[in-house]
Amino acid sequence: MKLKTKFFILMAGVFCVFTVTVGWYSRHLLTQINEQWGGRYAEKQVLFDKHRTLLPLLREIAVARQMAAEPALLEMALHEDDAAIRKRGLETLERYRLKFEDHSYFAAMVKSGHYYYNDADNKYIRQQLRYTLSPRSADDRWFYATVASQLDYQINVDPDVHLGNTKVWINVSLKHNDEVVGIIGTGLDITQFIKESVAFEQPGILNLFVDRDLAVQLYRDPNLIDYASITKAVEKRRKVDALLTDPADIENLRAAMRRLASSTTQVATLWVTFEGKKHLLGIAYLPEIGWFDLTLIDSNSLMLLNDIHIAPLLILIFLAALFAVGVMLHRLVLKPIYKLGKSVEQVEQGNYEIDPPQLGSGEIAHLSAQFRAMVAVVRNTKRELEEKVVQRTEQLSQELAERKRAEDELRSSETLLRTLYDTTSDAVMLLTDHGFFNCNKATLKMFGCATEAEFCTKHPGDLSPPTQPCGGSSMQLANQNIATAMKNGSIRFEWMHMRADNGKVFPAEVLLNAMNLNGKLVLQAVVRDISERKKSEEQIRNFAFYDDLTCLPNRRMLYDRLAQTMAASKRHGCFAALMVLDLDHFKPLNDKYGHAVGDLLLIEVAHRLRSCVREMDTVARFGGDEFVVMLSELERDQDASTAQAGIIAEKIRTILAEPYLLMVRREGAADVVVEHHCSSSIGVVVFASHEAKQDDIFEWADAAMYQAKAGGRNQIHFHGMSVDCC
Repeated sequence: MKLKTKFFILMAGVFCVFTVTVGWYSRHLLTQINEQWGGRYAEKQVLFDKHRTLLPLLREIAVARQMAAEPALLEMALHEDDAAIRKRGLETLERYRLKFEDHSYFAAMVKSGHYYYNDADNKYIRQQLRYTLSPRSADDRWFYATVASQLDYQINVDPDVHLGNTKVWINVSLKHNDEVVGIIGTGLDITQFIKESVAFEQPGILNLFVDRDLAVQLYRDPNLIDYASITKAVEKRRKVDALLTDPADIENLRAAMRRLASSTTQVATLWVTFEGKKHLLGIAYLPEIGWFDLTLIDSNSLMLLNDIHIAPLLILIFLAALFAVGVMLHRLVLKPIYKLGKSVEQVEQGNYEIDPPQLGSGEIAHLSAQFRAMVAVVRNTKRELEEKVVQRTEQLSQELAERKRAEDELRSSETLLRTLYDTTSDAVMLLTDHGFFNCNKATLKMFGCATEAEFCTKHPGDLSPPTQPCGGSSMQLANQNIATAMKNGSIRFEWMHMRADNGKVFPAEVLLNAMNLNGKLVLQAVVRDISERKKSEEQIRNFAFYDDLTCLPNRRMLYDRLAQTMAASKRHGCFAALMVLDLDHFKPLNDKYGHAVGDLLLIEVAHRLRSCVREMDTVARFGGDEFVVMLSELERDQDASTAQAGIIAEKIRTILAEPYLLMVRREGAADVVVEHHCSSSIGVVVFASHEAKQDDIFEWADAAMYQAKAGGRNQIHFHGMSVDCC
């Protein structure tokens, strides 16, 4: 009986014992696994839904509370009839408008009932006073209910009939001596907010938010939201019982909400019936806004192992084990012997370049090692012979190439020499910085000219005499003057505009040799095309001074241009500015799509930066996602220069915050276009040449950039200023 057959029989016996032992336990085990996994999955999902909705609200609340602490708004609420105070208050509101996600604000004053508002389109820039609130109007009850609550802030989902919009309103109290004198804040578009929170599509998962009285505050169907809950009696609110129809489920939900509100537990779960199906309900409390997050998860989505019987699974495992045994037997014994035989056949056929693998173990491994050593000796001997043949062949090829090049140069020189000699009557005399030489019409044609006058017109700096115009005077010079100018009888120089017979213009290295032929002074010229050398020199310069990805100046060139800018500032008495920019949320793009897509974003950022500045300014890349913009020759007045730099910085911040459409290349699949949003944090320093050294200027701008990041990103911060510019 073969060894493989014995192994198969042994595995069959083990399989029978295993099946009898664990078959009866499989169903109970699957149920426990599904329930435990489902509970943990529900907890993670609820926390995810909670933070996805809460974080945008907390950011807007923080900015709104910061705005409520502005003294100018408190003075406006107390002395609104003073035009100057009202103007300062409106300026403060406009300054905070751009900090809000919706780029809108509102301010309602208790004393006058005036309601001020401006939106993202800046539609009401000079008409911020939109209407006057009235306690007798049902549409204005939200205001008086918020004032009466005395809360520091409150979230209210409500349509504003005066403005014609529906938003998630963030109401922050403006207090004086613990008395509410106004309500200010902002709003988030209800449609977009629902889309980004509770309408987030996940199969088998439904998310909604309710208040302490179970009134629905956010839900994917806007018709079920209880708008303006703070103005209604509890019994008139739209509650969650429109979704959960079983009274027992509602009572269990209330009990779970009470436990969460009075303890440190983050998530509670319970089973409920929704739309006739069993669902796991996850509950989380949001004390920051007084809401509860409810996440309904279909029980079918929670089954880690569903409708899978253990017997077929065990059969598959057994078959897989038998297959594995056969594979191992084949790999450890049969396959090494087969490969060794194939290698022997190739060597017999004259293929000495093979690299036989180290095969098997024990005796097979020893035999394989001896065969590898034998092949290595034969292969090395063959390679040594081949290398000697290749070296000799290359040597002969180089000798032939040198001989051909010398023959070509000799033939070219002989042709030029005969042309110069046979057409002496047509020859003209040209003067260069290296000396004088005779040249006929054919030679002038090489430089793209028909006459000496045309040549001098096209290249006055190259061939015109230093003290007299190019013309007949140079033709009258004696041969001995030419010989004197030629000094040692030969000149080597570069000619950047050599023209070939086919019209191609190329840079050339020209070697001129003066000689006396039958009493006539003529020249021998050897011309070499140096286009590739010039191209290599230019590439080396670019590698040294430019970023190879964005083609922007690198750190070395930026320091050089900063020195030039400081010198110009000192000479003209004007200010300059340096901006350090760091991209926000750039790393997630690299992590998700790879560095190739990140490079596309960096290239687009470089293009946008160049479009925002003047040609005389400098845009450089410092590395990674950090860029530097240098504005030179601003105004002579520091305040005017600061304002000018602020305008350009805001232009840069705005254009970098626009969406990026990036092409993602996928191997084996269709390419896709990804829309990515990536803002920037900008630090700015305005300086004069006498104020600091280069390193100080970079350090100030870098510190200002980190202050902009600490302030919430997507901001501009000036060095030496206590308040961000936007």
